[in-house]
Amino acid sequence: MVMFSSSGRKDTLRNVEETRVFTTSMVGRALTEKMNLSSADAPYGESEFDFSGLTMAEARLINAPFVADAHAALECKVTDIFEAKSLEGEPSGSFVVIGQVVGIHIDNAALVNGRLDMEAVAPLARLGYMDYADAAQTFEMRRPAWPLDK
Repeated sequence: MVMFSSSGRKDTLRNVEETRVFTTSMVGRALTEKMNLSSADAPYGESEFDFSGLTMAEARLINAPFVADAHAALECKVTDIFEAKSLEGEPSGSFVVIGQVVGIHIDNAALVNGRLDMEAVAPLARLGYMDYADAAQTFEMRRPAWPLDK
């Protein structure tokens, strides 16, 4: 399952409500500037792909595009859309979209031993405000089984 939120009724939310599908693309540092351009508040119907210079690829299982140069992309079908409530129980103006992954695309060059190499890919993450990070340094940690052997 994948989720994203929209503060207000933006084009992405409108598209998802109409089509009941969406994709999400994992991009790294090389596409930072183009990814940022794609977030411009373009008028409805204008192509963010054209504006940003990102290359569009068509999904195989749903009718939605994804970023062709992404290290990985997920094709999703919507399972739920709702407006989050405030602490007072009032509508917040922020909407949550949940989708089930039905298709996965992974760039073979990003695979090492059959796994997506996160250090090489250094995927971008939106943190809030105007802040982003990349995952250029990663580590693996297995979850413990219960009861713990100390």
